[in-house]
Amino acid sequence: MEMTIKESTIVRLAEGTPKRSLWNSNFDIVMAKYHLPTIYYYKPNGYSDFFDTGRLKRGFEQDSCPIVPYCWK
Repeated sequence: MEMTIKESTIVRLAEGTPKRSLWNSNFDIVMAKYHLPTIYYYKPNGYSDFFDTGRLKRGFEQDSCPIVPYCWK
Protein backbone atom coordinates (compact mmCIF):
# COMPACT_ATOMS: atom_id res chain seq x y z
CA MET A 1 0.00 0.00 0.00
CA GLU A 2 1.36 3.40 -0.94
CA MET A 3 0.59 6.39 1.25
CA THR A 4 1.16 10.09 0.71
CA ILE A 5 1.45 12.50 3.64
CA LYS A 6 -0.42 15.66 2.70
CA GLU A 7 0.11 17.59 5.91
CA SER A 8 1.94 17.32 9.21
CA THR A 9 1.16 19.48 12.23
CA ILE A 10 1.64 19.89 15.96
CA VAL A 11 -1.63 20.32 17.81
CA ARG A 12 -1.46 22.89 20.59
CA LEU A 13 -3.75 22.42 23.56
CA ALA A 14 -6.66 24.80 23.99
CA GLU A 15 -5.93 25.17 27.72
CA GLY A 16 -2.77 25.15 29.80
CA THR A 17 -1.57 21.98 31.45
CA PRO A 18 -1.73 21.53 35.24
CA LYS A 19 1.41 22.50 37.15
CA ARG A 20 1.38 19.55 39.51
CA SER A 21 3.35 16.33 39.58
CA LEU A 22 1.90 12.86 39.09
CA TRP A 23 3.05 9.72 40.83
CA ASN A 24 4.53 6.98 38.61
CA SER A 25 4.24 3.34 39.55
CA ASN A 26 7.03 0.88 38.75
CA PHE A 27 4.88 -0.44 35.90
CA ASP A 28 4.55 3.07 34.42
CA ILE A 29 8.30 3.59 34.55
CA VAL A 30 9.10 0.26 32.87
CA MET A 31 6.39 0.49 30.21
CA ALA A 32 7.29 4.08 29.28
CA LYS A 33 10.14 2.66 27.19
CA TYR A 34 7.76 1.06 24.70
CA HIS A 35 5.44 2.91 22.36
CA LEU A 36 3.37 1.41 19.57
CA PRO A 37 2.81 3.71 16.59
CA THR A 38 -0.74 3.40 15.33
CA ILE A 39 -2.37 4.44 12.08
CA TYR A 40 -6.15 4.61 11.80
CA TYR A 41 -7.96 4.26 8.48
CA TYR A 42 -11.43 5.71 8.04
CA LYS A 43 -13.95 4.97 5.30
CA PRO A 44 -15.71 8.02 3.85
CA ASN A 45 -19.28 8.26 5.11
CA GLY A 46 -20.67 10.44 2.32
CA TYR A 47 -20.75 13.73 4.26
CA SER A 48 -19.05 16.72 2.63
CA ASP A 49 -17.05 17.46 5.82
CA PHE A 50 -16.09 13.82 6.39
CA PHE A 51 -12.42 14.52 7.02
CA ASP A 52 -12.22 18.26 7.59
CA THR A 53 -8.70 18.66 9.02
CA GLY A 54 -9.56 21.95 10.73
CA ARG A 55 -12.42 20.30 12.60
CA LEU A 56 -10.20 17.36 13.54
CA LYS A 57 -7.46 19.66 14.91
CA ARG A 58 -9.96 21.71 16.95
CA GLY A 59 -11.30 18.49 18.44
CA PHE A 60 -7.82 17.33 19.46
CA GLU A 61 -6.98 20.75 20.92
CA GLN A 62 -10.06 20.76 23.14
CA ASP A 63 -10.50 17.08 23.99
CA SER A 64 -6.86 16.37 24.82
CA CYS A 65 -6.64 18.90 27.68
CA PRO A 66 -8.16 16.71 30.44
CA ILE A 67 -6.02 13.65 29.63
CA VAL A 68 -2.62 15.18 28.81
CA PRO A 69 -1.17 14.83 32.33
CA TYR A 70 -1.94 11.10 32.23
CA CYS A 71 -0.51 10.66 28.74
CA TRP A 72 2.88 11.92 29.88
CA LYS A 73 3.15 9.34 32.65
